[in-house]
Amino acid sequence: MDAQRTPEGLREKTTSDADIQQRLRLYIDCDPIRPADVSSTDEQKKAALIVAKQIARELRDNYGIRQPVLVIRGTGITCHYEVNLPNSQEITRLIERFLKAVAHLYNTPEVKVDTSVFNASRICKLPGTAVRKGDHTESQPHRMAQIIYLPSVSPFLTIELLKR
Repeated sequence: MDAQRTPEGLREKTTSDADIQQRLRLYIDCDPIRPADVSSTDEQKKAALIVAKQIARELRDNYGIRQPVLVIRGTGITCHYEVNLPNSQEITRLIERFLKAVAHLYNTPEVKVDTSVFNASRICKLPGTAVRKGDHTESQPHRMAQIIYLPSVSPFLTIELLKR
């Protein structure tokens, strides 16, 4: 395992891609364009939600992919899909290509799909987690990660759907 320094200077073990055997989730991260390390404004968050809903709707309508769980974070919106895939180089490349294709189709001047979240050890905010990027201000407040849409049937992505 890799080691990182914590703010207190202590060593902390972290998970690497090689530690992951199976992928159970894939997410599409829609981030509003803004300075690094600050929360989004309400308007930026709304723009990210519009893009996330468009992606979810069009993947459903064009490819038969069920609606995802939508999660708001302090900075953007993520579409969470269930998968059951091995953690292999082939799957990693497939997910990377999938995210790049989604970004190519749905990036806007205000919102970008994060194509860097393809690796297996990538973490995301668990709903109920406080997201504290930068200073808490009235226009860019810290927020709790929370589910904003939970479909009645879990969205499941197969290798065949990812390839399409």
